[in-house]
Amino acid sequence: SCVSQEVRNRDTLEQLLQSQREWEQSEPGRLCEHPGAQGRVRSRKDALVAWLVRSSLVGEQDPVPSCADIRATYPAAWSAAQIASMAPSHFEGCLGLISQDPTLSPEQLRAALGKAKRLFGTARPMQPVHVLQLGLLATQLSEQELQELELSNWGPLSVLGALGGWTARQMRALVSSFLRQRGGSVQGLALPELAALGHLLCGLRADEMQMLNSRELSQAAPFVGSLRLGCSERQLETLAELLTSHSAFGPVSSWGPEIFTEIGTLAGGVQPSAAAGLHQRPGLSRDPPAARAAQRRAETSSGQCPARGGGRPGWQRQESRPAPSWPQRPGTAVSDVQLWAQPTARVVPCSAAAV
Repeated sequence: SCVSQEVRNRDTLEQLLQSQREWEQSEPGRLCEHPGAQGRVRSRKDALVAWLVRSSLVGEQDPVPSCADIRATYPAAWSAAQIASMAPSHFEGCLGLISQDPTLSPEQLRAALGKAKRLFGTARPMQPVHVLQLGLLATQLSEQELQELELSNWGPLSVLGALGGWTARQMRALVSSFLRQRGGSVQGLALPELAALGHLLCGLRADEMQMLNSRELSQAAPFVGSLRLGCSERQLETLAELLTSHSAFGPVSSWGPEIFTEIGTLAGGVQPSAAAGLHQRPGLSRDPPAARAAQRRAETSSGQCPARGGGRPGWQRQESRPAPSWPQRPGTAVSDVQLWAQPTARVVPCSAAAV
């Protein structure tokens, strides 16, 4: 599609895309995002930057981006080959931006990682300061490279623990290396270590998780439960079981909405049998978020935000955080296993600001 001449300017393009990013990251922007809209928004953004990213002549090589080009657009707009061809000084100047782009493909991440390694030099193991700079690029390091990292420093560990997208083998390599360098046992992991490990907790085997200090885990739950962990069902069940001990939150039957809100995604490991009868407690309901989301999708099919909150058009209610769910098991009815914490809803403005 044709792009207005007014947008064929780096400054204007940068301002437009920055405005879009701010909207997407804002509370109303997240609330008003329609299912499947990300693909449409990405295609529109690609069309906006095509004049700068792609060659206008057939058969001509695509341009090599400068750091200014990366900042005016977004890292994922450029191919792996273009990123790999960047001048070292320009790549170094934009490494912080490139390493934080969650829309980069594995191929682009690998290209950027290779470029970063050449920039850092061949010293092994990689210096902690370099690990801090890698960001999402670290998810492309090999198991051997991950095992060689210096993890006794809190900085690199917390950066790696905050990243998703690890494979099970990568997480295992990192956790094993951390425990070895720390010289302690799983039982000795306290709140600071558990919070710093984050996603990497899934690198512990279920039998190792059983040795975690349940009190320390309960204190780390607000941090760990805010993540979409890549743990297996068995691992989640083990973590949830630890939270039901008397030194943690106690039996599930005594839990109120505030505990489900506090432990977040860790509630996914609670056994359905332990959750029986919770729907009768104030603040808890059997209505799954999926049903409410389906209703919202139907209401927003016209492209408008639903009219809620006293019937005022252009406003909708937002729940403070996603409600936890229990995995459905064969032979068990959804209504028997799904109980949902109902956090207090509040009204926020909803407006359209997509590219």
